[in-house]
Amino acid sequence: MGNQKLYMPSWYLEGYFGIDGLVQRKFIDVSPFLIGRKDNLSLSIAISSVSRLHAIISEEDGILSINDLGSSNGTFVNHLSISSPTKLAHGDVIHLGNVEMRLMHDQTQHEKVASDSTVMTPRDRLSNYFPTGVKELEELLVRKMVKPAFQSIVDHQNSSVFGYELLGRGAHPGLPVNPGGLFQIAESVGLDVQLSEMLREVGIQTAVENGLKGHIFMNTHPNEMANPDQLMQKIHWLKTKYPDCQMALEIHEQAIPNIELIKHIKSELKKWDILLSYDDFGVGQSRLLELVEAAPDVLKFDMMLVDNIHRAPQAKVELVQQLHDMARSLKIKTLAECLSQQEDYILCQKVGFDFYQGYLFALPRFIEQIV
Repeated sequence: MGNQKLYMPSWYLEGYFGIDGLVQRKFIDVSPFLIGRKDNLSLSIAISSVSRLHAIISEEDGILSINDLGSSNGTFVNHLSISSPTKLAHGDVIHLGNVEMRLMHDQTQHEKVASDSTVMTPRDRLSNYFPTGVKELEELLVRKMVKPAFQSIVDHQNSSVFGYELLGRGAHPGLPVNPGGLFQIAESVGLDVQLSEMLREVGIQTAVENGLKGHIFMNTHPNEMANPDQLMQKIHWLKTKYPDCQMALEIHEQAIPNIELIKHIKSELKKWDILLSYDDFGVGQSRLLELVEAAPDVLKFDMMLVDNIHRAPQAKVELVQQLHDMARSLKIKTLAECLSQQEDYILCQKVGFDFYQGYLFALPRFIEQIV
């Protein structure tokens, strides 16, 4: 330990190093950086699957590498077992036995936190495990490596297209195409809001530049509701940049924190001639009070209410009918989403939905498949 080299830290490990259920952040401020169960190491982890001297991280010319020290349960980088010094990169996921951690690089961190400290972060700020792909995701965000897809929303007679739901797809060769996989990575490093904003921007730009007609339904990430002012600023910026684009903002009904906030959002959107849509209505506890006091323009009935409805008990059909009629009495347009069967469509027509969406009508398509 006497030959350690000290330097200002820009690399750190984050992981569940203890049994307290909290994420810890440990800066790599010396080289070599020893990790194991033994006391007084650079990082001591008192967990049985970690050997007394488990692994060592070394730095040379700003490049880090890790090597296993003959541990019982092995050292893994991005889920691959290592047996010799292995170079590390920003976002790499490391396992020592069953203890998981992620290597992060941030040139500004040493200005915020003393190098010998461990930052305690609530567990719910990160996913339960660390996905790989952080470096690639950051590249995707900078280079806007996404390709928007659009799924048709048709009117009640299936005779015209009212609009399209904007659905982002990844276009980075090292990352998932599906947005769910992208958001899993983004959520683990606090980039979920930035990803959501970028998907909307690229999608609206694509729609406008290609003359796509109809309302574009834009999704929001639930975490955007934590900073509604920023959300409204971004939406207003989009509308200002693309004033002729007909827009609708979708908010998940379970992400609504309080009625006053949604009233404010609705008021702002109305000024800009943007529709407000509640998404996935019927998931969990439906927010009926918000429908009365802050009625959206469009209410999207979730798949759990309408999928296979032609086979559902009469009581469920009556419930859907009552919810639909209540919405219509509040002058809210209703939309049945995720329809894939003609029999469901026929029954939903009897209920009286205004709009429909689902594979029965159109798959999500890229712009060149539409225009």
